[in-house]
This record gives sequence, C-alpha cells and structure tokens, in this order.
Amino acid sequence: NAINEFLDCSIVIPPLELEGRDLLRSVTAFQKEMLRKRRERELKKSLKKEESVLEIRDLCVEVREEVEVDSLERTNRLFGGLIRDVRRRYPQYLSDIRDAFNCQCLAAIIFIYFAALSPAITFGGLL
Repeated sequence: NAINEFLDCSIVIPPLELEGRDLLRSVTAFQKEMLRKRRERELKKSLKKEESVLEIRDLCVEVREEVEVDSLERTNRLFGGLIRDVRRRYPQYLSDIRDAFNCQCLAAIIFIYFAALSPAITFGGLL
C-alpha cells in the first residue's frame, strides 16, 4: 500500500532547459494539483461509506488547508521547513517501517547491501 502511494506521488521530470526555482515552481504546482485531485477522490470514497455531512465538511476544510501550504515558503525559523515536512509526513513513517519488514523488501535490502559491499572488499585489499 505504501509503495503504491509512493509511486502515485512520484513525478518523472523529463530533461528540460529550465533550471532551479522555475523547475521547482512548475513541479510543485503540478504536484499540488495531483494531491488535490487524489484527496477529492478519497473524499468521494468516504462519502459513499459515511453518511455524516458534518464529518465530510471537516475533511474538506482540512484538505484545503493542507493543499494551500507552500512547501517552498520560508518559515524564518532554524530548520522550520524540515520540522514542517516531518510533521506533514509523520503518519506515513510507521507504514514505511512496517513495509520494510516485508520478506521481499528484506531480500532486496540484503542483496543490495552485499552487492555494494563485495567490490569494496575485493578492491579494498588492492589499495
């Protein structure tokens, strides 16, 4: 589930002549639009399951507030952007850790570890 959500949030950027802030602004605008659409779909699904109108209105207000936060905006605090990002992503951290203990994921981690370690051992003796 977390991997699918990660892939949904991933944006592949083709090589462009834009650099720096212009590229980030175009990507963040597109990403905000995707997040807004995804949250609208989630709200529609929850609307079918739940009949309470008050809860749905509260969710709509929360979604609007979350989408309006600009990730590139300065906070004028030391590590303020990092703190805000961790608070925003905190609910997904537990899911990510749980997904890491999947047997396929563990097999990939062990394989990559030894694939990176073996050349270091092999060529480390030559130095």
